[in-house]
Amino acid sequence: IIGVIALGAITSGLKASSVEMAHTGGADFMVAQKGAADLSFSTLPASDIASVAATPGVSAAWGVLIHISRVASVPYFFTYGVEPTSFDQLDLTIARGRVPRGSRELLIGVKVAGDLGLDVGSTVVVEHTTLEVVGVFEGGGRYQQLGGYTLLATAQALARRGDTVTVVY
Repeated sequence: IIGVIALGAITSGLKASSVEMAHTGGADFMVAQKGAADLSFSTLPASDIASVAATPGVSAAWGVLIHISRVASVPYFFTYGVEPTSFDQLDLTIARGRVPRGSRELLIGVKVAGDLGLDVGSTVVVEHTTLEVVGVFEGGGRYQQLGGYTLLATAQALARRGDTVTVVY
């Protein structure tokens, strides 16, 4: 009985996380690569952002590159890369600092900031690249709190994924 209850709780949590991720920034839907075994493996050309935006009935579209790596003691640090104009689309509240404007800047979740003892002005190494924490955000989903946002070009370089995104919202 305990196993069934635990499995139900895990399934419920995964479902909630999936729904939460699909509606990031208040999006009605997201586009990912067909047949990708996991969302983190999805690869779309960045040009798909404009294609989705041009679809009748779509008022706005923004691409996100999601890269997962180990950062210090955090085994699954989510680095999200977005265009500078896309920060307005996200459901984030800047608690301290600002959004990234430069190629080596990072906006991190308040949870991971606490876990790693980071704040505005700190540096963190992601994929052998030192990034300056320029802001700390609250809000967003549970996965967003386990990482940070940088500019799309920076995330693409960290992930070695060229001119691609993981999803288009």
